[in-house]
Amino acid sequence: VSQSRYYMWTDEDLDELIKTKYAWFYPTYKGYDLKIKRIDAARYFMLYEHGGIYADMDFECVNNFEHVLEQDKVSIAESPWKNGPSGETHQNALMISPKGHPFWEKVFELLEKHKDNKDVLFTTGPRIIMEALNSATDGSVKSLPYEKFAPQHDKEFTSSYEAGRKTIAPPSDPSIFTRHHSTSVWNNY
Repeated sequence: VSQSRYYMWTDEDLDELIKTKYAWFYPTYKGYDLKIKRIDAARYFMLYEHGGIYADMDFECVNNFEHVLEQDKVSIAESPWKNGPSGETHQNALMISPKGHPFWEKVFELLEKHKDNKDVLFTTGPRIIMEALNSATDGSVKSLPYEKFAPQHDKEFTSSYEAGRKTIAPPSDPSIFTRHHSTSVWNNY
């Protein structure tokens, strides 16, 4: 029986992780112009270093999804806007990984490659994940379908969200695993 550990990372914890374990990346990490870029980048290093599940604070687990995960693969949630005009296929808000998975090494390369981009989405956010996924052709990464991991993003939710109400009704489908409340508070960092 394995024991679960839960971490609530502080800014200081993230800084210490990068400074002590990934000193080669520390100048890039400290050089980011926005705090959210450091937070985004650190989550990839956390998963590489420790493995486990990373979930943004606005993700809510409503049903156990352990049975859909494959232990030797990285799992990344699809974007609820996957079929929308933005072209965003995946997000970095829910990611699961075994410790030391090589997928993250590609992500690290891309973080360095795009470190001077001013747009968070392309510097450290979902576009980095999408680019890494495009090169992961070996089947080592599994997509978690948005219909099961962010199902609230339907027409009703979108209009409710746009109206400024950020509450959603509980899912009635027992096969739904998580809900992404999409608070977008990262825009403040």
